[in-house]
Amino acid sequence: MQALQAIQLSGNSASVRTARARILLVCTIFFLTSATVGYAQENALLNLELETPKVRSSAPTPLYWTIRWDGQGILEGHLEFTVLASGEVLGRFTSHDIVATSTDQRLVVMLPALHGSAAAEDIRVRFVGKEGTIDLGDHWTLGLEDRFTRQFSMLVCEEEIVVRQNPQRDFLSSLNLTNYAPPEAQFGGRTPPALQITKLSTIDMPENPLQLCGYDIVAVMDDGFVDLNNRKLKALMQWVEAGGSLCVFGNGPLLAPHLQFLNDLVSADKAAPVFIVGKDGRLPDDPDADPVYLGRKGLGSVAIVRKSLPDDFRVNTPEHRKVVAHLWRIRKDQQGVFLKRGKWVRRIAPQNVGYNPYGRGDEYWNQRDFFSQHIPIQSGGGLVERLMPSDVRVVPLSLIGFLLFLYVMAIGPADFIILGIFRIRRFTWILFPAVTVGFTLFTVWLSHRYMATNQSQGSLIVRDVGSDGKLLRENRFELLFQSTRTTVKTEVKQSLFSPFNHQRFGQSQQMQRSQATTALVGPASYEGTIPTSYTALQEIPQWTPQLNRTFRINAEIPADEQVNLKWDTYRKLVRPSQTRGGPGLNLPGQIKRDLGRRCSICLFDFNSIRNRNWLIHSEVPMFTQDSTGHVEYVQGTTQIGGSYLLPNDFMLDICKRPARTIFSVASMTSPTGGNTFGDIPVLDSTDKNQALLVVVVEADRKLIAYRHRYVFDDQDTETENQ
Repeated sequence: MQALQAIQLSGNSASVRTARARILLVCTIFFLTSATVGYAQENALLNLELETPKVRSSAPTPLYWTIRWDGQGILEGHLEFTVLASGEVLGRFTSHDIVATSTDQRLVVMLPALHGSAAAEDIRVRFVGKEGTIDLGDHWTLGLEDRFTRQFSMLVCEEEIVVRQNPQRDFLSSLNLTNYAPPEAQFGGRTPPALQITKLSTIDMPENPLQLCGYDIVAVMDDGFVDLNNRKLKALMQWVEAGGSLCVFGNGPLLAPHLQFLNDLVSADKAAPVFIVGKDGRLPDDPDADPVYLGRKGLGSVAIVRKSLPDDFRVNTPEHRKVVAHLWRIRKDQQGVFLKRGKWVRRIAPQNVGYNPYGRGDEYWNQRDFFSQHIPIQSGGGLVERLMPSDVRVVPLSLIGFLLFLYVMAIGPADFIILGIFRIRRFTWILFPAVTVGFTLFTVWLSHRYMATNQSQGSLIVRDVGSDGKLLRENRFELLFQSTRTTVKTEVKQSLFSPFNHQRFGQSQQMQRSQATTALVGPASYEGTIPTSYTALQEIPQWTPQLNRTFRINAEIPADEQVNLKWDTYRKLVRPSQTRGGPGLNLPGQIKRDLGRRCSICLFDFNSIRNRNWLIHSEVPMFTQDSTGHVEYVQGTTQIGGSYLLPNDFMLDICKRPARTIFSVASMTSPTGGNTFGDIPVLDSTDKNQALLVVVVEADRKLIAYRHRYVFDDQDTETENQ
């Protein structure tokens, strides 16, 4: 009886356990279903819209997000998004903390320059809040071009986004440089790149000059100009001084800040008019004045439209071509033909140029036009070599061979003889792995001893300064080299940060294309607000060099790096009349006395580049030169007028670009702060009235280059751009 009761009790316990398990399963399913429904509801309640303006190639991209929370209360958290191209991760980004409410909020997020193998990059977004994570999908697309295609972009600022009628619409459309391509231009077998026009209202115009680096030209219409506040005017001014091209329609009623802005733009040109306004607040109609004033400010170009364009305004006239040539910085050897015919000259290489920089036959070379393509410089290897830690040594090949010999002797004759003497050959299976492990550990220790370094970073800083010593812009290149695998955090403030794949620079063209995606370091992650204040994180493998670029505009030079260089004093020594027979003999001595320290001095101009004597004083080691070099072409009226050989020198390439791709037509471009060297050159080497003075000093592991560009008129009188 007791046994039966025990069996019944055991059965009841089993039933209770089964019932509890079923209840637990039902609760779990209910909980998961509720969580899924709640998650789906939150996903539907958070509205996110994206606007992506068309930006130029190799430039940062602003993203305009509109966020609205339709749920109860507020939603706090931040956005995390990943940019992909054909499944390849190009970067991961974390925004600053945001609060989503029931009203639309505008969030501007900048992405650094991205290079994917596909023509359109996808964005995968999620919102990370205090209560959980909301996956917002990956249906957003950037629509950038692939890494081998060049894209041009112009920003148009106006009070309201409207469809303009002639003649302003025609004027803006006429600024497309490819409109003036000769009929025989093939653009490398691709469709000619159109000038992408992005329109922003005055409200969305940036207050940070770095946010303008995605555009080749900025055009400010008359109705939008008068609505720009002081911060936005200041950002425009700083971007122009750093090398931007600005077109301002100033024929509307002007307030005091906007009139002062126009006068500040032309203050460097002594021959420029001083703008005044009449009683109606408009610029007076002067029939003797040119309708468009063309001038320079810092490193940039300025066009100010002083009169309303007439209804019968015509493009592609000689007067209009001057505006196009000025804003695009057309090379001096192209300007004559361009102004006369309205077409730039296609760069056709002669049949027997000797060295072909692209490694292809002359017949193929004559059939291609690389204007719309990216062709990296081939001297980037000199920069990496110069910045590598000096205490890093390669294990000698002789030592490696000697260690291999010892290892073979240890596991062969030594094993047989020694164990044979002691009659313990049965322990061979122990001695062999022990010797192998010992030699492995010793080899690792030896490699660390040779290649370990206490100098983890080397840097090159290129500072462009005005005649008053004001810093216009700064490019900093840092080489990271770690003896162990390390996650490197770089704190960035008011700058654009761009990792480089240095394998693209310093190889033949075919190698650059085939290895363009084989970066040794994975994509960086970014946390914070670009470009104001953020952190870049990179996983650096062992003994792998990684080159990074940081770009700043209108920054302050640290007190310990201030130099006493009198740029106004040197202009008499760099005049064309002084340099036709060689650089001024007194220039190095004058700079040495002012600087009071060791330095190297380069003077780049029309003659010194052709004669290859731009290095006029050398005390600080510079960059190694590739003796193979490249052919520099001089444009004629219909084709190449001549050529000469120049070495692949990094300092030369970042001061003036070889006459390839767009640089066969334009001498420089607006700043991008991206992951190429294309926006760093500032000199038109075909213009006899330009000179670039570079003074290089060294401090610890920093190589600092101070540059100042001089522009003279035809009578050797300087109209200094300061």
